[in-house]
Amino acid sequence: MMRLGGLRANRPKCFAIFLLAFGLALPARAALQSDAGVVDIVKPDPVKPDPPPSPAPQADAPKTEAGAAQARPGEPTDPKARKTYTGAIDWEKHKFYNDALEGFRKANKQDGGRCFDCLSRAFALAVKLGAYKDALEIAREMLPLADTDVDRGAVHFMLARSLQEQGIKEKRDQCF
Repeated sequence: MMRLGGLRANRPKCFAIFLLAFGLALPARAALQSDAGVVDIVKPDPVKPDPPPSPAPQADAPKTEAGAAQARPGEPTDPKARKTYTGAIDWEKHKFYNDALEGFRKANKQDGGRCFDCLSRAFALAVKLGAYKDALEIAREMLPLADTDVDRGAVHFMLARSLQEQGIKEKRDQCF
């Protein structure tokens, strides 16, 4: 009888030895003491009111008819070119890539050859379509528009990328 009483007192230890003997691992002590069922409630940050718009126009701001119609940096500034640019973006969204490529090139031409964003989008589409000669022309048109050394380096990289992909696809050694 004494023996049974001793086993009952050491039951958790015997159970652990039994589990280890048959290759079963015990969970970590921290896992046994978890806060099951406790949910942390996180309150969102209070909404901050927008600052009131300044009624007086600034001296540095360009004066145009509508603030929403202003072109972002790199986009065309001519209204006709901006319309062609947005049409090309729409063509691209609908996966008419050839029409979008022509639209971006046309928007750049209408803007006087100063639309860096038009050319970068046209370059991406030309590479996607496999039109490597167009990609080379577009990258060469972008080179004079690059202002900083970083931009020039990126354009040279684009030139090299299009030449490399043309060489790989068409198996031309002169591209390397």
